[in-house]
Amino acid sequence: MDDCRMSVMAIYGPLVLATLSGWKQPRLYLALDTTVLWNRFCMIHLSVVCCGRAVPLLWRVLEHNSVTVAFKALLLRFALTQRV
Repeated sequence: MDDCRMSVMAIYGPLVLATLSGWKQPRLYLALDTTVLWNRFCMIHLSVVCCGRAVPLLWRVLEHNSVTVAFKALLLRFALTQRV
């Protein structure tokens, strides 16, 4: 459900960018995960791994009944749909 009074990217985007700009570690670990919801939707999220936790960077829900998503299509979809 969209709420025209609130923009997730307007709030979360600058927070993530500020955090990553101050990253002091020599490596940045990313986790890519998929989850199927109600055998109808596939939720895909790309997260930064920090202190043993996955902090979401990007996420997308597709109408797709499997956790198997073509990697190239996934990356292309993320790249084309993000507004930072």
